[in-house]
Amino acid sequence: MKHAKWTGALKACGLLWLAASLLCGCGKTEKDRQSQKTASAPASRNQPTQNSQAENGPGEKPGPADKVAVRNNAASLLYDLLGQEKNVSKILLIKKKAPAFEKLIKDISKTADDGEKQLDRLAKDDPAFDLHETRLPPGEVASREAQSKEQEHTLLAAKDQTFEFDLLLAQAQALDYTSHLAGVAAENCTMPDQAREFKTLETDLNGLYLQAVAQMRGVPRVTDRRDRDKKKKPRNS
Repeated sequence: MKHAKWTGALKACGLLWLAASLLCGCGKTEKDRQSQKTASAPASRNQPTQNSQAENGPGEKPGPADKVAVRNNAASLLYDLLGQEKNVSKILLIKKKAPAFEKLIKDISKTADDGEKQLDRLAKDDPAFDLHETRLPPGEVASREAQSKEQEHTLLAAKDQTFEFDLLLAQAQALDYTSHLAGVAAENCTMPDQAREFKTLETDLNGLYLQAVAQMRGVPRVTDRRDRDKKKKPRNS
């Protein structure tokens, strides 16, 4: 019964981020499925972007259509991840920790929730602003699903300070990636007001990332983490 409660809560937390590179496991969402269908089907509105890319020679600056495509892709990835991060504070319903730790997790959830609403508003005000352009390849989606399951198992097995460290690590990686996505979106905005909003979001996410790293350094050294990793069974066994 206790394990079932943990599993249900962890699934609700959206702690799906690829640990090694981009995220620590981000499961395949409905938006991913929609964007894959869009990518496989002809889309007339995307044709100008492709033509613009072909016309740009080496060393030339990207045209407006290219910048819109990059902005939409970065914003779509950011939107999906914020939608998951806004639920991370639900883990506190099960696992109570130090006040500073709980405050940081709640701040992450609130910032993600506010950021998701902000992107919804931008998309509503700008017809060219598309939040369904993740276009993840099938191999990436499959890898994220596998990483998600492994991350869930790791958090279920973690206790006390090990749990705190693992969760802070996942959040630091997620915040670092999402802040860079916001920065890329800002750099490719054609409207100054949009660019400022993305830069503000980038600053907020980066500030939370620095807080997560600082708290990780303050966690007493986790002595059982290496032992646990050494005992981890090979994936093919």
